[in-house]
Amino acid sequence: MPGFGEPPASGLAANLDALRIAASDSAFAAVAAVTTLLCLLSSILAWLTVPGQALPWPRQTGDSPD
Repeated sequence: MPGFGEPPASGLAANLDALRIAASDSAFAAVAAVTTLLCLLSSILAWLTVPGQALPWPRQTGDSPD
């Protein structure tokens, strides 16, 4: 079984080659999911913490009647 990123040896059994490809696809999907979540978290954090930006919802003031 070749290591990560190594080209497979010639004559690799079909089931081992399919397993290698499935493992590579799963690893890529995991890295992509983690990257997506980190990007989403950073965009939310930036949106909430950057000063001077208008909020997408109206501010509540003490002057408005309830």
